[in-house]
Amino acid sequence: MRTVFTVVGASGTGKTRVAAALIRSLVRRGYRVAAIKHAPHGHGMDREGSDTDRLFDAGASAVMATSPGGASARYRQPAFERPLEDVIAWWEPDCDVVIAEGFKQSRVPKVLVEGGDTVSARISNVVARVDGHGAPAEEVPVFTFEQMDELCDLIERMMSTSLPD
Repeated sequence: MRTVFTVVGASGTGKTRVAAALIRSLVRRGYRVAAIKHAPHGHGMDREGSDTDRLFDAGASAVMATSPGGASARYRQPAFERPLEDVIAWWEPDCDVVIAEGFKQSRVPKVLVEGGDTVSARISNVVARVDGHGAPAEEVPVFTFEQMDELCDLIERMMSTSLPD
């Protein structure tokens, strides 16, 4: 069974930084990780330093970028604008976990990266927050950018509770 999490937040808040850190940490722990980048304004693959390049360099076994104009994928081993759940069903990556970036409207658990003009009240199913200060929040755990291994610990615990017996 595959687990899916998405990292959401306003442009420029550090979503790719958080997604790449989670991928690195999960890969170090032995998980096969795929990544999906939502690019609502279009995308290009294989550009050095691009978000998809950073996710692939972090260790993802497969990376897909989706935008209104199509989809592109890059695989470590041998589309279209749709909801996250449809993209995963169509793609069927061989992995244990998918870390997506974007897809604020999806039903999957989300890590909200605070900053910019993020309106968290409109984002559902937030399981953790990341901000530069680790400001306390009563509703979900909050992490700083330096606490990505701790965030990964939380995600790993959530994964273990969602696996079938």
